[in-house]
Amino acid sequence: MAFELGLYEQLINKLLANKLQSIDTKLFFIKSTKLDKAEASRYLSLYLSETIQYALNGFKDDEHRPIKQIELSNRIIQLLIDELPDLNLSENLIDNEGKLLQAIFSKLDSPFADLAERIKQITPYTRFSQSKLFTGSNVGI
Repeated sequence: MAFELGLYEQLINKLLANKLQSIDTKLFFIKSTKLDKAEASRYLSLYLSETIQYALNGFKDDEHRPIKQIELSNRIIQLLIDELPDLNLSENLIDNEGKLLQAIFSKLDSPFADLAERIKQITPYTRFSQSKLFTGSNVGI
């Protein structure tokens, strides 16, 4: 058996379904349940996020990689636009330059002469979008 015993909270995809079929149900109890309609979007979006990240990392590591990743991302968003026209998702398409907004500060009342340097000083080592355990230390875990 290729599974760890214990509790799970994992969507069943084709690969997992095939593995589950190989388990002897006379020896092991397997419990699954229907996806709750109130929770479905959370589970599916997390699953899609992981799957899309894996796929985007599949592009060759060359100078055009970010452009190819943006193009594929925009095709996925376009599919959502086509399937759900009432949601008005066209403004969610990613700019082809592939830039991240890092800060907006007022120049008029800033106590800092060099705002670019200030951003470097106050930006954490990890990304804001990356979850890390805060320990009161600047040493990574």
